[in-house]
Amino acid sequence: MSRMLRLFASPIRFALVILVLLGAALGGIFLLRSSGAWRTYQDTGKLWTLRYPSTWHTQPFGTDPGDFRGVLVSNVPFRFSHPHPNRVGYFTGAWDMSGLPETAVVVQVQLSDFGPISPHGPPWTHFPLHLADAKAVTDHPAFGAPQPRLFLPLNIAHQPHNYAVFAWFGRHASQADRHVAAQIVASLRFQTPRITLSPDQAPVGSAVSVRGSGFLGDWRDLALHGGFGITLLGKAADGCDASIGAQFEAISRTSLHIDGGGNLTGTFTVPSAGHCTAATAGSNQTPAVRPGLYSVLLGCYECDFDRFSVSAGSG
Repeated sequence: MSRMLRLFASPIRFALVILVLLGAALGGIFLLRSSGAWRTYQDTGKLWTLRYPSTWHTQPFGTDPGDFRGVLVSNVPFRFSHPHPNRVGYFTGAWDMSGLPETAVVVQVQLSDFGPISPHGPPWTHFPLHLADAKAVTDHPAFGAPQPRLFLPLNIAHQPHNYAVFAWFGRHASQADRHVAAQIVASLRFQTPRITLSPDQAPVGSAVSVRGSGFLGDWRDLALHGGFGITLLGKAADGCDASIGAQFEAISRTSLHIDGGGNLTGTFTVPSAGHCTAATAGSNQTPAVRPGLYSVLLGCYECDFDRFSVSAGSG
């Protein structure tokens, strides 16, 4: 019997050969999934998480004046720093990658603003993310970073910030590591608290009970100190100019408590009047809250958690 026939004579050996061949044909995907543990990285503000191999390296950032908060995940040990760190008055979000190995793969997830952003709307980003949807951009100057860089902007519903994903691939980066980068990006998940209202329909002046969960980290600070309280947001009312994008908002008297586990309890009173979100200069109008369906915001204008119906009459 030939060596090849003897190799396939055993069903177990035959199965092992098939698996090895499949792993090679798929660029090491099978071997990747069967070797090494994966860890979870959580944003310092507890707004999002991602998964990465335990053999890869993470570098959180967000303490320097030029930083937007986020994390770098790479397959090689490397200390990323901003160009010209000692130059007075010079701040940049770019990274100096001079000396980065040509086998390197780097993924970056970052918050792309310094605080709550202007109201945004659909189309929203869908999950899981696909790195293949990213745009290839060329940096000038590149500061030693592999080019082009992949750029994937994110428009996340019910979130207080904008985000972006970047990826760099050295010219000798393996297909297996490129695939890992795609898996890391696909693992990204955003944490959104939930609230329930009781009742979910009531007239002006009524007290409404609020219960929620998931208010940890930045979400806790936004809910308690965001400056908005429970806000009802609706379509343009009398005195609001819809042609300039104005909406009607009414901020309620709110009392909230959040325990150490992120569980929220409290009440708010259905407000009787509100104002326009984009009023014309010098406008002091405070339109009355009218019966209808409103979005319930808490902590920021993008933090749309629920719907509430204002009914006729008074509470």
